[in-house]
Amino acid sequence: MGQRMRHEQPGPGKTDVTGSNITMDALPLFKCGKCLNPSLEILDSGGNEPKDKDSILKCKRCSAQYPVNDGIYDFSASLQNHKGQNPSWNPSEFVSLIPENCSLYYSHAEWLEKKLGYSKRVARLVSRYESRFTKDLLINSIRPFDNMTIMDIGCGAGYLSFELLKKTSHKGTRVICLDCLPEHIAMVNARRKEESQYGIIPVIGSADNLHIQDESIDAIICSEVMEHVPDPGRCASEMFRVLKKGGILAVSTPNQRPYERYNTIRLRLRAFLGRPRGVAEDFFDNPLEYTEVAACLARAGFNVREVSLGLKVPFARRFFMYFPAVVANSVIRVLETLLPEKKFAVSVMIRAEKR
Repeated sequence: MGQRMRHEQPGPGKTDVTGSNITMDALPLFKCGKCLNPSLEILDSGGNEPKDKDSILKCKRCSAQYPVNDGIYDFSASLQNHKGQNPSWNPSEFVSLIPENCSLYYSHAEWLEKKLGYSKRVARLVSRYESRFTKDLLINSIRPFDNMTIMDIGCGAGYLSFELLKKTSHKGTRVICLDCLPEHIAMVNARRKEESQYGIIPVIGSADNLHIQDESIDAIICSEVMEHVPDPGRCASEMFRVLKKGGILAVSTPNQRPYERYNTIRLRLRAFLGRPRGVAEDFFDNPLEYTEVAACLARAGFNVREVSLGLKVPFARRFFMYFPAVVANSVIRVLETLLPEKKFAVSVMIRAEKR
């Protein structure tokens, strides 16, 4: 991991992440999830003006309360709505995808190295290869600038969120990091405080029930989420609601049928070589093809501007392990040219705009 940013003291226009001022700054973005009232107030547990980092958001109309602990907005009560919608959906399984010591490293390459056991060289090359299908396309689609409010839905440990902030001078830029798992948001919050990233707003909540004001967000990133939520259509409608007119949505997701083809080829190849058959890799709870995702966004009202399909050769690691980078890249490029994109593109990035 590269050198950490120095912890700096809050200056003009900044707020102390360990105090309550940052809560006041972000307050106008939120609304009550029960009565949809846009008027919330911030109080301590005794109903007074907050004096420390732990407080509550209280609806002025229905008196619903939402905890705010250490700067984390907790709307997890809305997750109860998922019960019974999709029995196979178990968000707690995602905790295992991000290591417990995630606060020690944040880049995709480091994740491949620490979690999956890639060598440092191979992890760096594979990450660079794969990033052009996801990270680069997503961030370039958003084109972050100063005084922009961005939402990272299903943010995980916040990798993309912090990358977005790096593209700006941080003047007035805010990134709402939303995830359904408290463990992930705790990682985001720890890094936010460690690096004094005052534009990061950590939120525990549901992708299909956003406690966000209508037309208050300039751009949304939703990476590897829609294939997991119980109701993709509702998720799309919520993103459309909170996005400003002319705002950009960048969605990435695995493409169902190519993954199924790769699984079939991989398992048959293992059987032919006399190796244990293993199990099919499953990257989704709610399988979707790229045409279904695009249609889902269009039904919600979005104007789908661009659909990018990425082949993402599944054996890239092997090429980078056994060949120099130049040779490996050349082999992969040849395979990408020969294989039909629509049949073998496992990665999808869709750029849409709110009309």
